[in-house]
Amino acid sequence: MASKPLTSLTQTNSKGVRYIADADLNKYEIVNGYVVNKTDKTVMFTTEQERIGDATPDFTMSFFNDITLYKKLTLSVQVDWTQGGNIYNASKQWIYNDKIHADFEKPVTIGGQTAPFVAYHHSFYQTARSNAYFVEDGTYVRLRNVSLSYDMGKILEDTFYKRAHHYRFGSQLAHFY
Repeated sequence: MASKPLTSLTQTNSKGVRYIADADLNKYEIVNGYVVNKTDKTVMFTTEQERIGDATPDFTMSFFNDITLYKKLTLSVQVDWTQGGNIYNASKQWIYNDKIHADFEKPVTIGGQTAPFVAYHHSFYQTARSNAYFVEDGTYVRLRNVSLSYDMGKILEDTFYKRAHHYRFGSQLAHFY
């Protein structure tokens, strides 16, 4: 449970009370989909705790494949896919606190002025309280395992060993978001 940035100048709480009174509407504007105070250049948030995500993915699956090449050489691959679900990026939130995230260099237009306003970006931090701004899509595809094996049986036929395989193995090789 956490707060969410306001996305409408006429947004109401669960009791139907507006967050911004009619008399104060001229003090705010919508910037990048969020309600922003024109004077102090900060994003406005709800005061009620709301559900901000669901970590449960829509589905997960893995693909396994063994391909035999030239009768003795085998390539094995495992690919994992998770679709959906939400993750909370607390690391990004802390970087916002330190004001070192790359977003702080991005200019925004507030009240007719365009600049990389620190107050705008820093207002998402919310003093380490969880908020919906840092919820991200949990979808990913990962190249989990790849192995290449060679059957050395014929080479070792006249030795003490009856069968042997030489392996090359890689794990967690790539991750795509």
